[in-house]
Amino acid sequence: MKKTLLKIAAFTFSGIFILLIVLGVHIYQVTHKKNNDSRIRQLSRIDFIQPIDSSEAIKIRNFVAGLNGVESAYFNHKDKILVYTYLVGTQTTDGVFTQVTQLGNYQAKKYTVNENDLKTGCPVMNDNKSISGKIIAYLSKL
Repeated sequence: MKKTLLKIAAFTFSGIFILLIVLGVHIYQVTHKKNNDSRIRQLSRIDFIQPIDSSEAIKIRNFVAGLNGVESAYFNHKDKILVYTYLVGTQTTDGVFTQVTQLGNYQAKKYTVNENDLKTGCPVMNDNKSISGKIIAYLSKL
């Protein structure tokens, strides 16, 4: 009985150890990719104050996705939020916002991060006291 429990424990810990190694290698590979594209991308958001129906949301999303310098756009119809990425230097948040509000005379506001969120940044990277935070910090330094 004791030998069986020891074998089960050994296999379990070996499996966990192998999975942790695979996770560490994966995190290293994802965070240390060489990117030949030196262009900087920015993520922005526009919150719509007025109700937007689904056809209008599709129209807005397609319009923004077609703007010069905008790489992708997503409209969350339920929350009335437009999220898009653009190339810095080719497009600006103000430029997209102005064009969107003029498109249909929409009532909207640009989302800006509050001061507290700017100080904290990524919640995972700032949690250096937890085990996962320590592991991620260590792997990021490699």
